[in-house]
This record gives sequence, structure tokens and C-alpha cells, in this order.
Amino acid sequence: MSQQHASDRGTDVAVGVDGTSTALHAVAWAAEEAAAHDGSLTIVHAAPYAVDEHGIRRANGILGRAKSVAEHERRGLPVRTRLSTEHALPGLIDEAEGARLLVAGLVSETVADAVLGSVTLDVLGHATCPVAVIRRSDAIGGAGVLAGIGSPAADAGALALAFAEADAHGDPLTVVHADGHRHGLPPTELVDEVDRWAKRFPQVGVQIEGVRGSAADVLAARSAGARMLVVGSRGHHRVARVLLGSTSRVLVWNSACPVVVAPHAGLHDAGVAADDPAGRADS
Repeated sequence: MSQQHASDRGTDVAVGVDGTSTALHAVAWAAEEAAAHDGSLTIVHAAPYAVDEHGIRRANGILGRAKSVAEHERRGLPVRTRLSTEHALPGLIDEAEGARLLVAGLVSETVADAVLGSVTLDVLGHATCPVAVIRRSDAIGGAGVLAGIGSPAADAGALALAFAEADAHGDPLTVVHADGHRHGLPPTELVDEVDRWAKRFPQVGVQIEGVRGSAADVLAARSAGARMLVVGSRGHHRVARVLLGSTSRVLVWNSACPVVVAPHAGLHDAGVAADDPAGRADS
């Protein structure tokens, strides 16, 4: 159950906060992202402890500080706050239902975080919208959008999202296909799919790189200086996260820039309608 601080439920970008400096850094990044898409920002704090005056005051203080950061980062950006009485994981998953993008901070930047448990990493396997993971060390800004694409069919949502992000930020797009077993050249079907999206986004400069090697290693090395790295999510199981079996989860802490993980659920959930000739959709 959540307490709504504004009457309008619709939002373009949602960001979860927990009172840490990492969360405030995520808010600043989310504000930049919302502004690039001419959208709005909702800041949500999961506070099951807010059952008395002291708890409510503490929760409102966390939301107030976060809102100040967002308004300072992007003046004029529509910013809402929401106090959820759920625990963090269900609260963020619920927020993702009405968002184009969910932004979350990753407090720990070590492998131990993935093994011992992280709400942010758990959200990756459950959210119905793309999830951006921001670490305290990630710079806001950067140049260029990097997309790690394995299978054009399985990663269709990630490719669509990458084009939409490059378009919104006026950035070039680099599509990287890493293959540890073949010669490293991008498959023909990927070239054809990129060409199809390039026709929908003619203003986006795009190049495809085929690289031989581990996808996680290649993308981590290429991510330095990029605005964001967009990848697809293949796993929806907690066991996969604990065993470090997902490239997207490895990149969450190995990437040198923010990572945006698109769910394996088609183009609509990536924010781009498959039947929209302009390649855009409002969600």
C-alpha cells in the first residue's frame, strides 16, 4: 500500500531512495534522464517503519532531501514523491508497473553484494520495465550509448531502448556483439535488425562492432566514458543472480558507467512500440 503525494499516478521515470548518498546520486541521474525525455520524475521511498509520527517524519525527510536534489539538478522538471508502506522489493516492483524506467542505486560495489543479497539486484529479475542501476562512482553525463546485444530476438527490447536513449540524449550508439566461440563478426541477423532500427531513428549515428571474447569482459572494457550501457535480461531467478550466471548482473558492478537492463519481454516494455513508424511510444 502506498501514500500518494501527488494526484497524478502517471510517471516517466521512477527512482527508489533509502536515505543513502548513493540513492541521492541515483536521483540526480534519474532527473537528467527524465528531462532528456521531456518527462517527469517520481521519487519513491519504501518505509514499512512509517507507522508513527517519528517514522513518518523520518521518511518525509528522506523524500524531501531527494526532491531537493532532483529540483537542483533539473530546474522545472515535474517531480513527485511517494511514500510506500511496503518493503523495498515489492514497493519498487509495484512502482515499476507504471514507469517507463525504474532507477535504483547500488550501495555496495563488490561481488559480496551479489552473493549476500541486494534489493537492487533482485529488482532486475522482477521489474516489468527497464531498470537503471547507478553506483556512487558512476559519473552523470558521459558521451555515447553502448548496447550489448547477443541475440537480436532475445535482446530486441534492449536494442529498441538503446536507440530511444541515443535519440533522446543526442548521442551516437555503438552496438557490440561479443562472441567467445566464433570469429567475432556480428551475425547477419543483427546487422539487419540494427539497420531496421536505424531507419526509424535516422538522426542516430550507429555502428556495429563484432568482438571475440566474453560479453561481460568486452562490455566492461568498452563502457568507460559512456553515458550508459544497455543490456538485456535473460534470467528471472534468484539462483541465477547468486551463481553470477547473468552477464547483465556481472556488468552491474563491473561496468564503468550506469547500466540499464531491459526486460526480456518485447519492445513495448523497452519504451518503443513495435508498430510505431516513428519508433516511439508513450508509456
